[in-house]
Amino acid sequence: MNTPDIDEIMKRTASYVFEDGIGEIYWGFLLILIGLLFFVDAVWKPPIRSFSAIGLALLSLGGYRLGRWLVPAIKRRLTFPRTGFVAYRQLSGTRRWMAMGITVLVASVIAAVVSVLGVSGVGYNWIPLADGLVAGAFLVYLGSQVGLRRFQLLAGFSGLAAVAIFLSGLGDTLGSAAYFAAMGLALTVSGSLVLWAYLHQTPRPEEQ
Repeated sequence: MNTPDIDEIMKRTASYVFEDGIGEIYWGFLLILIGLLFFVDAVWKPPIRSFSAIGLALLSLGGYRLGRWLVPAIKRRLTFPRTGFVAYRQLSGTRRWMAMGITVLVASVIAAVVSVLGVSGVGYNWIPLADGLVAGAFLVYLGSQVGLRRFQLLAGFSGLAAVAIFLSGLGDTLGSAAYFAAMGLALTVSGSLVLWAYLHQTPRPEEQ
């Protein structure tokens, strides 16, 4: 009797979320908007103090809340009729607050480090490089958890793009605009290719 590989089963279940590429397309568009935000800040210099920081917070929070509604809504029309619906266990209220607290703590530490380095004269030109390396590390972790190699490729692209932008000397704001736009485009293209393949390989039952 063969013993089932529990880890492999868990990876396949988790990868179901990403099998259609819809989430990647959505987050890709959001990153492109963030890139546009930094571009406006770098080129037009809006009179609003901390324009990009405020805009980033609003886009991140609003984008997250919109994504929680929009991505499942699209999946209900395209994905669920083809391959069914998998209900994942939701976080309890306590765990959700703990996750939010950890996020706030990490953001506060990062903000403190950025402020200290800025005051010390080191400057902020390294920020796009840090963005790319952190995002790349997250994508490597995500790819290992769901067993999808395209996230490893996206992680490599993130790191290479970040290094190239850092070496180009674009600076922190314009460099961040270039990185987020490039990474958003990469996610959008990746998700679109995955969605195209999914729709062609997985017809609706009535189309078979």
